[in-house]
Amino acid sequence: VWSGSLTRGTRVRILPAGVEARVRALEVHGARRPSRMLTARDRMLPDARRPPVHNLRVRVHRGTDEVLARVADLGGGEGVAPGGAGWVQLRLEEPLVARGGDRVVLRAYSPVTTIGGGEVAESHGPKRRRLAPEETAALEAFLEGDARRRVDALTTLAGWRGVQDAELPVLTGCDPESVDQAVDAALQAGALRAGGRIFSGEVARWARDAVVAAADAAHAGEPLSHALSPARLRRALPSWAPDELMSAAVEQAVASGELLRVEGGVRRPHHEVRLEDRDRRAAARLETLYREVGLAAPWVDELPEGLVGGRDPWPILKYLEDEWVLAQVADGYFVSREALDEAIHRVLELLGGKEGLGPADFREALPLTRKHLIPLLNHLDGLGVTVRTDDGRAVPKVRGPT
Repeated sequence: VWSGSLTRGTRVRILPAGVEARVRALEVHGARRPSRMLTARDRMLPDARRPPVHNLRVRVHRGTDEVLARVADLGGGEGVAPGGAGWVQLRLEEPLVARGGDRVVLRAYSPVTTIGGGEVAESHGPKRRRLAPEETAALEAFLEGDARRRVDALTTLAGWRGVQDAELPVLTGCDPESVDQAVDAALQAGALRAGGRIFSGEVARWARDAVVAAADAAHAGEPLSHALSPARLRRALPSWAPDELMSAAVEQAVASGELLRVEGGVRRPHHEVRLEDRDRRAAARLETLYREVGLAAPWVDELPEGLVGGRDPWPILKYLEDEWVLAQVADGYFVSREALDEAIHRVLELLGGKEGLGPADFREALPLTRKHLIPLLNHLDGLGVTVRTDDGRAVPKVRGPT
């Protein structure tokens, strides 16, 4: 036990597996939480024979543990002079149990002499090469601060990745009660909890501003679109940011009134769909066409030339979909809502309760070629009208009127 105490019957969490358990007996054992990178502020002894320059091999002592490591100088490559201090990363050759704020002793690999010591600021940090000024400031604040300042420092350093909430007691080196109080204070000050992670207030503001800006850009580029899907807004954040962060940022923007939740997604409160006269005429022509052809509708790239006046038909098609006039069955394949509803009724009426159906078995209800039949059946699978099985498809039996 590195800190705290254990007694028989205590509920504990075993790391790194995260397994919940109860203490049945106390023994000496060697369970470890794998730390491979320690970012530390190193202090060299005045009589140290040589400073820990980049890639120097040293012995890292923490408690009774000894692990070999390579030193990466984070201050520009000149190393830390005897009697001086500086930031280094200890790249361990074996895992070492460590927490934020732990102290380590550095000894030369050969001859084995003590050359200095350090304070751990990142017990599980990313691989670093050189510190930016804001990173140095955050690391300094971590070592000099209480639980609140340590939480703020770690979330600042984590950026878009955030920090696992459950790992904060280990990462800060503070007791869980102090960490909970620090997290609550950080959340009240603007930090964000999403997907079991804590994000700094700055990242929370960036994320909210990004999704709002993405909404503005989408409305400008697609003025006929009623709503923006979550997938569209997801692209506003870095690819490595957790999906939960985008959802939380959208919720914050909705709570602040910057976004409005509507069917199909969200939109800016001031956004209104207004069709120009030529768009209205094109929409009427498309609606007429799709009502006439039913399920055997042309794919978008097969639409007659001039039907929409030489313009891109996609915005108007999506508008008609939002208006519940058309339904998108597959990429590029739209049908009228009336035709789709009639098709669903025929499938349920003629095939309800049957199993092991192949595409040909649907021809009576859906007299289509495979070009339209297969994507339509896939769409019906998604709606739950048909169900894929090992033997083909099944159509659930519907009680009462369909």
